[in-house]
Amino acid sequence: MKSRAMQNAMGALMFLIALFVLSGCENHEGNDWERLVCDVQVTNAGAPLVAAYLDAGADQTAGTEDDFQPIDSVQVIFHARPYSSNIIIPEDGVYSWFQVERYDLEWENNPLVPVDLTQHNVYDSVIDVMVPVNEEAGGSVLVSGVDMKSAPWFVDIYTGDLAAFQADAHITFYGHESGSSEEIELPAGVRVHFIGVKVGD
Repeated sequence: MKSRAMQNAMGALMFLIALFVLSGCENHEGNDWERLVCDVQVTNAGAPLVAAYLDAGADQTAGTEDDFQPIDSVQVIFHARPYSSNIIIPEDGVYSWFQVERYDLEWENNPLVPVDLTQHNVYDSVIDVMVPVNEEAGGSVLVSGVDMKSAPWFVDIYTGDLAAFQADAHITFYGHESGSSEEIELPAGVRVHFIGVKVGD
């Protein structure tokens, strides 16, 4: 009886040791394991983006002279911090800021979306944001530009031939910490509501 209990205890101990060893051998890669961790803090103030074919202008009346076709972008706020409290990164030191240099914007191919938005995917677009350690910095991403506003499906939303709809845009930023050439990916995203006419803010 004693021998069986001892075997069970030894088996449990061996299992715990194996679990500890395996978890210690994980290949920790990606942004959260860097010396300087940079995250997307918020996109478009945490709100969906309303992308309209036409803006009704200051008089808030569609079909008047002050109507205009807007170009829709979102502001993105980044935040940089040391990996842990044990790491001290002095201002203007070797690894004291994170440089965001480019991004991809990809539309989610959802069967509920009535058009193929992936034709408007953007790759390797330029952005230039320096995020100092323990601080925030912002930049803008063009989501709905002239190419999209001139697409037949967007015109159909304006004329009422196509109902307004929503879709998700996934944004991947690429950058590196100062003093390093290793490229890091920062994921983000925004929900976009496509409508015909925007009246007011």
